[in-house]
Formats: sequence, structure tokens, C-alpha cells
Amino acid sequence: LLPCSPQPSQLHHGLAILSRLCGQDLAHGPWVWRATRLGAAQSADLIYACSSPLASLSVGVALQQRTGIPAVLHFTDAFPPPPEWQPSALARRCQQHTMATLCAAARDFTFLNRQLMAYQERLGGQPLQERSAVIPNIMIPWAALGPRTAGPMPVFLHLGKFYGNRRPEPLVAAFALLLARLPAAELHLAGKYSLAMVAPLLTTEALKHQVHLLGDHVDPLAAMRAA
Repeated sequence: LLPCSPQPSQLHHGLAILSRLCGQDLAHGPWVWRATRLGAAQSADLIYACSSPLASLSVGVALQQRTGIPAVLHFTDAFPPPPEWQPSALARRCQQHTMATLCAAARDFTFLNRQLMAYQERLGGQPLQERSAVIPNIMIPWAALGPRTAGPMPVFLHLGKFYGNRRPEPLVAAFALLLARLPAAELHLAGKYSLAMVAPLLTTEALKHQVHLLGDHVDPLAAMRAA
């Protein structure tokens, strides 16, 4: 693990504006420059760059160009994101242009799922499937959680923090629809801000009874076992 400072972070906003004007993603410029220098000093057989942010993919390609070591880019998010996530057409066009440049240069690709691969292939206008593999997010083996408790209804667990556009409203609304069909189903939420953000959304007796707010959780595996 090589610590790499993003400072001066005050430049981020200005670089983001410059990115949209020049058509290349520069928002994490200081970090990309430092990370490329650090990586180039290491011995490696393969460069595996994982998004997000987009800047980490830029580092992967920059390292490949600097060292000659082949780079594989892993996509966990879409670049550019759909308009619902990034409404700025200028920002989306900048990311799309950056992605086309990176995809043309990289050796191979891995994707979280086939839908994401098709999305990037369609937006980039380049054939990616022949150079790609699908690798889901790494998860612990189910066996590590112990035997599954027998029960007639499903229990859903959300681990993590709500922030920005990643809000709990769609999740709670979807669960409310499910409760009409499976009234004994449960939704567990563990993580920062879950209590403050979700509690006001529990407006029916069914939601209040079937949604369990765990708040901050120091042991994610315990929450997974309980679910």
C-alpha cells in the first residue's frame, strides 16, 4: 500500500471546470500525477486499475504508457453516468471523451456485470466484449456466515452510507411495494446516517414494523449473519 496525497484538494473544483472545457477528465490531476510516479517505480507484471473514480483508470493507462506493462481496467460504475445521475451534458461529454481515449489504449477490461459492459461499449463506440471478462464484486463465501436460518420470508440487508444522489427513498419505496405481496419480509439497514435518513420515511405501520434500523455497525459480518 502506497499512500498518495490528493492535495491540494482546493484545486479540485477548478480542475473540474477546466476538464469540461478541454474535454479530458482532470479533476484529480495532482493525485493522478503522484500515483503514476509512485506506480512507475514499482515492479509488476500487470496493472489492474479499478474505478471509481475515473481518475484511477487514467492512472492505469498512464502507467501502461510509461512502463510498457499491460493495463486492465475494471469498471464498477458507468462512465459517463446516466443523465439522472449526472445531469450536466458538458460533464458527461468530458467523461465520454476521456473513456474513449482510455478504452482505446488499455489492454483488457473487466466489468461488474454484462449490462455495464454493454453500456460502456455502446457509449464508447468501440468493441470491448472480445477483450473483456465479467467479474462481480468480491464477496466473502456464504459459508463464512454460518448455516442459513430457515424462514419463509426474505430478509434484505443494506450495508453502507447514504450520500449525495444515493438516497434511501427509492429503496424504502421498493420495499413498501414488496410488502404488499410479502407482508412478513424484512429490511435491515446498517451504516452511517441510516437512522436519521430512513426513520422519517417509515410512514406506515407495516414499514415501521418490518424495517429494522441498525445504525452504525462495527461488525458488518454480524449484520450479515443476522440477516
